[in-house]
Amino acid sequence: MPVPQRINFLVGWASRPPATVQPVHDRMPVILPASDWEEWLDPSIKNAQEVLPLLKPYASAAMIANAVSAIVNSPTRDSPECIQAKDI
Repeated sequence: MPVPQRINFLVGWASRPPATVQPVHDRMPVILPASDWEEWLDPSIKNAQEVLPLLKPYASAAMIANAVSAIVNSPTRDSPECIQAKDI
């Protein structure tokens, strides 16, 4: 019997933005709350239509929007400064 292998992967979905993000962008990645992980990963679900309702905008009430430096736009920058809140 073959030994099962662990496969790491990432799935990226975009959705319309919640109210918190709308002033900045017209879409954003779907953030799947931990409470939905079990359903999303349920191997018994064979029809993708069953989990599509999980792909919805994240709740604005659970988000905080802060202005950040323009350095966040550079893929060569990876530092805490990228997420430091900035006064505007």
